[in-house]
Amino acid sequence: MSDKWRWLDQHPVPHLIVSDSGEPLAANVAMLQMITGDGNLSEKLWPKASYRKRMIARLEDMVIRGGGSFRALTMLLPGRKMMRYTLLPCSDGTRIVMVREVDKEGYRLQSIRRELLRNRTMLKLSHMEFEGKSEMFNFVLENMLSVTDSDYGYIFDYDDSTGQLRLIAYTSSVYHDCGVEDIPQKYNITRTGMWTESIRKKGAFIINQPPEGRDRLPRGHVAIQRLLSVPIIVDGHPVGVAGVANKEASYDHVDAMNLQLLVDGVWDIVKRKEVEEALSTSERRYRMLVDGMKDLVIGLDDSKRAMFANPSLHRFLGVEGGDLIGQTIHAYVHPDDVEKAYRVFNSDEKEGIELRMRTPEGWKIVSWESDRMSHGPFGDAVAIGHDITERRRFEEELRHSLEEKTTLLQEVHHRVKNNMQIVNSLLSLQMFHEQDPKAVSTLQDASNRIMAIASVHEGLYQSESVSALDAQGHLLRLCQGLAHNLAPCMNLSITVNAKNVSLDMGLAIPISLVINELVTNSIKYAFPDGNGSINVTLSKMPDGMRLEVSDNGIGLPDDFNQTASSNIGTRLVRSIVIRQLGGSVNLRSSPHSRWTIKFPYP
Repeated sequence: MSDKWRWLDQHPVPHLIVSDSGEPLAANVAMLQMITGDGNLSEKLWPKASYRKRMIARLEDMVIRGGGSFRALTMLLPGRKMMRYTLLPCSDGTRIVMVREVDKEGYRLQSIRRELLRNRTMLKLSHMEFEGKSEMFNFVLENMLSVTDSDYGYIFDYDDSTGQLRLIAYTSSVYHDCGVEDIPQKYNITRTGMWTESIRKKGAFIINQPPEGRDRLPRGHVAIQRLLSVPIIVDGHPVGVAGVANKEASYDHVDAMNLQLLVDGVWDIVKRKEVEEALSTSERRYRMLVDGMKDLVIGLDDSKRAMFANPSLHRFLGVEGGDLIGQTIHAYVHPDDVEKAYRVFNSDEKEGIELRMRTPEGWKIVSWESDRMSHGPFGDAVAIGHDITERRRFEEELRHSLEEKTTLLQEVHHRVKNNMQIVNSLLSLQMFHEQDPKAVSTLQDASNRIMAIASVHEGLYQSESVSALDAQGHLLRLCQGLAHNLAPCMNLSITVNAKNVSLDMGLAIPISLVINELVTNSIKYAFPDGNGSINVTLSKMPDGMRLEVSDNGIGLPDDFNQTASSNIGTRLVRSIVIRQLGGSVNLRSSPHSRWTIKFPYP
């Protein structure tokens, strides 16, 4: 030691003289008696190169700050001991470091310090903003090394179903200290060594004297002298592994506990941040989507004041962006619709209500639907509106047009019916002057056919629908009219069963003509004694419709052949059913006549 520092040789406490860069330059006698090993002073104190580099950096930092202290391991006889390094600032610029052994109380304080460091790390992590996962995990890794006084560290995530490990973070100095040019990013756990042992055992793994060949690291990788790894376990399944290596002293259960607590806490924070980021991303996308919607969207708080309103609603109401926030939507609702507005914006159930809204173009009709959203991005409830003003105007125009066309069509049916009644009156006048009974009968049949068609137009004219008839009422009137015209003095009962059947214009006339012919024949020929009954049934079938006309009269002659009959009525029935309706005609003539007609109908 130079004469400048000779006075320190007599000091009983170990001292070091350090340079501006933290490099130990000299030591007093007490310090030299404690250290061992060959080489310069820094190598004797800290034989391991990476550890030596860190120690010199910490001493340099104290020099720069002009004072301070820290604890660190030092190579002493016999073995290593925890020492406190304290920089003593001197007025003449001397840089002296006092070195004292840390007692058991010091170890306890060191443990407390690491616990505080661990908790501080998690607190920082929960509040810090990172540009990406890489930056965040590198921060975690740096603190893993600090908590355990380790040189190297790593974090992998793990897929239990495939056995694949993926590198998340690795100490950057490894890339400089080892000879591996390209460290693999993915591993299969079956091809890994002791550094993933904690996954297999689902607990902390410590090894301070690793046997040769157990690491399974790439050739040229930094040698693992000591290793501590802990698993990351979620719901009983390992999802990752974190490890540190090459601590100056041996790893113990305290190191394992600190690392496990740090990693578990960090993993929870990381996953929470991932969920928050996903929710934030989802909310941003949702807001972008809502902002671009043409529909009117408003978010409301419990007091029904606007917390959010998309641009479409602002434009619709003619207000500047943001002016709606804090206001109630009722300020823009027609006074007569305010009560309804409270219903739609206060209801716990989804409900659609039409409201008149004030806009720069005047009052417009908006259909609103609302729904409660617990802790949603737009408030406690959200309402979506659609401008239906034009639709309502079009519907009103369509309704007026339909009413006009309905009135016109009813007038057409009424006029056709009147014209047919005129024709029928002419036939009746002809019958009155006709002397030939056969001619009278023929004219009567023609009159009945005309009135059958006229009754359809009369029914459509009187019906609420101008395109369909209620079959029950129409056929009953038709049959009663025939009975009144043809058999006023007969004891005749006519029953009609056609409930729940409607007939459109294309079917009502042919059906009416068929029933007119069959009922007319029964009245004329089935009851020579003037007493009888006729049944008419019209029903829907799965494959079409079925018409049945029967009586309890004397039946038809045994030699009657419907297909060869020259009777105009029978020929008319077959022609209408087969050619016009595409159906079939079946006749049972004995003991009573029964006509069964089937035809397709959608």
